[in-house]
Amino acid sequence: MPESLREFRVEATLRDGTPVLVRAIAPEDKDALAKALADTSPETRFRRFMAPLGKPSAAMLKYLTEVDFRDHVAIVATVSSLDLKEERGVGVARFVRLKDDPHVAEAAVTVVDGWQRRGVAVLLLSHLSELATARGIHCFRAYVLKDNEGVRALLAQVNAVMVAEDDDTYTYDVPLPKGDALSVLARIVREAAETMSFVLRRLLASQKDEGRGEHETE
Repeated sequence: MPESLREFRVEATLRDGTPVLVRAIAPEDKDALAKALADTSPETRFRRFMAPLGKPSAAMLKYLTEVDFRDHVAIVATVSSLDLKEERGVGVARFVRLKDDPHVAEAAVTVVDGWQRRGVAVLLLSHLSELATARGIHCFRAYVLKDNEGVRALLAQVNAVMVAEDDDTYTYDVPLPKGDALSVLARIVREAAETMSFVLRRLLASQKDEGRGEHETE
């Protein structure tokens, strides 16, 4: 592992033999991330962000790509074009350490629709878990819609502990996975209503407020 996570870079191969590069996210990824979000279905965006998400604001893209690699770590999976001249992002994973519990982080993985169920999520989670462990994280926190009984059953398989509930969701702390548990967690992340951080939810709210303000001034 490099001294600085900004230099993190690992070559890997998916189950079908496709070569991929897993690397640290960079500020230069803003345009690619915006395009990847646009290529993701509304259903996928809702499951990952627990809110409808349209075109991401500049503030959101800055938050998602300009991370400190201490309390907020993000990595991307990319593939190259046949002529090796272009790089395309196919997945992104991140964790954000909780301010009031430094051994717990909120985590999320998003895979472009055409690349789902090919092992991208498991690959990203494997590296994300290693990076989290190296930074003193013991658990990932997950927010699950109450009516998602399938995910709650999966959470039991990985010894997740429910720590809170509100009107619509349960909150679980999931021990960092290893081995076969990575596949289970990948299913949880894919099917559950995951969130990245309270900061992101504030950005989503502020984006809506900005949109309303623009309409009011027109």
